[in-house]
Amino acid sequence: MRYHYTPFVLLILLTTLSACAPQEQVSFLEKRISTLSVKDQALEKEIKLLKAELETLKEASGPDKLFEMNRRQAEFQNRLDEINAELLRISGMIEEMKHTYSSEQEREQALIQALQQDVTRLRQELRVLGSAKATREEANKKVEAAKKSGIDQYQKGLDLIKAKQYKEARLAMEQYIKEFPNGKLVPNAQFWIGECEYNLNRYEEAILAFEKVVKDYPKSNKAPAALLKEGMAFFKLGDPESAKIIWRKLIKQYPKSSQAQVARKQLKRLGR
Repeated sequence: MRYHYTPFVLLILLTTLSACAPQEQVSFLEKRISTLSVKDQALEKEIKLLKAELETLKEASGPDKLFEMNRRQAEFQNRLDEINAELLRISGMIEEMKHTYSSEQEREQALIQALQQDVTRLRQELRVLGSAKATREEANKKVEAAKKSGIDQYQKGLDLIKAKQYKEARLAMEQYIKEFPNGKLVPNAQFWIGECEYNLNRYEEAILAFEKVVKDYPKSNKAPAALLKEGMAFFKLGDPESAKIIWRKLIKQYPKSSQAQVARKQLKRLGR
C-alpha cells in the first residue's frame, strides 16, 4: 500500500519539529516540500486535463492520437509518482527527526532528574552544615559567655583547691573578684579565699576573709559555712570563747542550716 502524505500534513509535522531540529534541516525541508507541493498540484491538474481530452479523443480521434494521449498521461503519472516518492522520503526524514527528538528528550529528562537529585543532596548537606554551624556558634556563645562571666577563672581556682595548691588557688579567686566584682560567684570566691588561708594555717587572714562573706553577702549560701569556718579559725588560734560567739551567731541567724547543726555539736563539746 502506498501512503500519500500531503504537503500540508508534512508542513504540520515539520512545524512541530522546528523547535528541536537543526535550523539548516528545517529550512531545507520547508523549501523542498514547498517545491514538491507546487509540482504535485501542477501535475495533477495536467493529468485531469489529459483525462478530459482522452475521453474526448476516444470518440473523435484515431488510434495514433489516442496513443499519444496515453503516453503523455503515463509520463505525467510517472512524474507524479516520483514526486510522491520524494514526499515519502521527506516524511521518513521527519520521522527520523521525531525519533531523534524523542531520544534527546529522554536524555534531557534523565539529566534533569540527575540534577534534581544533586540539588536535593546539596540541600541536605547544607542543612547538615547549617546545623553543625549552629552548634559551633552555640558552643562559641557559651565559651564567650563563660569568659564574660568569669566562670572559667572561678573554675581554675576550684581546680587548684582540689589539687591542694592553696596559694595559687587564692590568687585565682582574687583575680576573679578583681575582674568580675559584680559576678554571681563573688561570695563563693570570697569564701574559698578564706578556705585557702585556713589551709595555709593563716588563721587571722582566714577570719577576715570569712567575716567579709558574712558581712557583705549575708544571704549567700556560703554565709553559714563562712561563720562555721570563722569559729574554727578562732579555735585554732586558741580562742575558744570567740569561737563560741561566732557559732552562737551562726545558730541564731541560720538555725536550719547543716552548719548550725555542726555548731551545736561544737558548743556541746565545749560545754557551751
